[in-house]
Amino acid sequence: MNRFKSISYISVIILVMVIIPGCNKEKAEAIKVAAVQFRIEAINALDKVRFLFEQSVSIPPENQYQQTDRIALDLNTSENIGPAELSFLITETNVNEPALQQISEEFKALESQYYQFESMFQSLPEGSFFAKSAVKKSEKFAIQLTMQFINIAKFLQNYDPQFTGNRVILLEKINKYKKISDDSLRYSYLRTAAQELIQLRNEENTARDEAVSQCYRAVEAGKLISDLIRDYSKMSVQDLLITTRNTLDYISSITPEWKDVSTIKNRLDSVEKTIQNDPYWKTLLNLEIVN
Repeated sequence: MNRFKSISYISVIILVMVIIPGCNKEKAEAIKVAAVQFRIEAINALDKVRFLFEQSVSIPPENQYQQTDRIALDLNTSENIGPAELSFLITETNVNEPALQQISEEFKALESQYYQFESMFQSLPEGSFFAKSAVKKSEKFAIQLTMQFINIAKFLQNYDPQFTGNRVILLEKINKYKKISDDSLRYSYLRTAAQELIQLRNEENTARDEAVSQCYRAVEAGKLISDLIRDYSKMSVQDLLITTRNTLDYISSITPEWKDVSTIKNRLDSVEKTIQNDPYWKTLLNLEIVN
């Protein structure tokens, strides 16, 4: 489902390690790499979250038999059928199309924030890469976008995912199987349906866990770039490289199977408290981002 090409962890490390220590420009280029990684992790996370929401409202299109049954029922219950009603009956419409369109638009807006953040580093001219005004704008943007993913991840941890289309198809099978007159054959088919139901539940939970873990990857990438922007003037190039390398190594280890769900929850709580209790970050959280 991921439509974006990711820069591999190894590629990021190579890009960082070729930077020659010695001046602010090289430090800025290293932070630029961290900003790119934040965008990559963020877009990947939004892809997974959008998939969950789309699956919750997607309904499979009617097949020919379903259309026939629906039209026959409408014809039987309608008193008068005119040209307009007839046209409506034979026009297949997706009642959930507006919901899918709204989800698409909202996630495009979210994605644009992270591309915009990355562009703040790409478009700055060399030599003034970290002008004071640019730093102030980028640091509040970074920490607010990081908090945004903390909130998304915490929401998903209590989210009960439902792949509506798959459930509708499975329910149709179950209702069909329940009409089988032979007891033994009916039980056999229903047992198969039960196995499919368990598999579907596992797929739904796995998709949620993948989304949560990817959101956490985005949180750690956002925290990294936020820390580097804040402390870049105090850090040597070597310190900056070590911090970046260690954090990216840690991020690459985060998967849905990473330790256990409670570990990710505890880590999210820890990062959130660190940001909210830090006088520096706390002030930036309340600032409006001006484009």
